[in-house]
Amino acid sequence: KEARQEIVGKSRTNEKTSDILEAPSITKDDTLTRFVEKLKSKHNFEPDYVIVYRDGVGDSMLRQVKSEEVTQIRKAVSKETKITYVVVQKRIQTRFLVQGKDGRVGNPEAGTIIDTDLGSTEFPDFYLVPTVCTLSTVNPVHYVVIEDDKFLP
Repeated sequence: KEARQEIVGKSRTNEKTSDILEAPSITKDDTLTRFVEKLKSKHNFEPDYVIVYRDGVGDSMLRQVKSEEVTQIRKAVSKETKITYVVVQKRIQTRFLVQGKDGRVGNPEAGTIIDTDLGSTEFPDFYLVPTVCTLSTVNPVHYVVIEDDKFLP
């Protein structure tokens, strides 16, 4: 069975488009399930928590990732295992600037978190300014929490 799914939609120019969404290699052929089974049998261990940071998912694919990939993880672990699944979006167009006391505008400090009403309306999310940038506008990273069994505060 092929671990691919065809996505059909319309582009901005209303032309019909079709993309192939490939399942991540960890989910092909029940790799995660086999890994958890090996932990149980060989090491007598099952994870209490599974935390996934997933890159490469656009806003239009968040619901599909939640329904498919989170479901696959749930099938691989026990019902008591808590799952947190975070999509990390690095190539975004959002930029943030701050105005200092002297009136100058510049980049926010590294480590700044912006978490109020700016991103997803469907899932909890936040932006993080990960680095210091002195030559241009800093690129924040957008974190979208598509599943959280209350492991994260």
